[in-house]
Amino acid sequence: MNPQVNKLAIIGRQKSNRLLPEQGMEVGDSYTYDNFISSSLETDITDDFMSRKGGNVVLVIEPKSGKSIGEISSAFESEILFKSKTRFEIISKSYRPRFMPDDPLIREIHIKELN
Repeated sequence: MNPQVNKLAIIGRQKSNRLLPEQGMEVGDSYTYDNFISSSLETDITDDFMSRKGGNVVLVIEPKSGKSIGEISSAFESEILFKSKTRFEIISKSYRPRFMPDDPLIREIHIKELN
């Protein structure tokens, strides 16, 4: 059984040559992911992934249908999976230090699931 999640889920984005949908949109805009989305409940896990992959964007998600797949995933990740065709709305965009207050800033985009 994969319990539904009602905590904030987080995605650490890796460096990409293409603009991520969230980066080119404004607060209030919505969009749909065509593919499955993997996230975590653990900020340290997502920040580490983002840093190792050269990224500088973190998504913070208010889930409705995300499911915990910890039983079949790495136990320490607290992995949450969203189905393909999940729709999200951008709630806010801000910046925060990567790890320590004097680290380079990363983009934090807060989104909520719509369906």
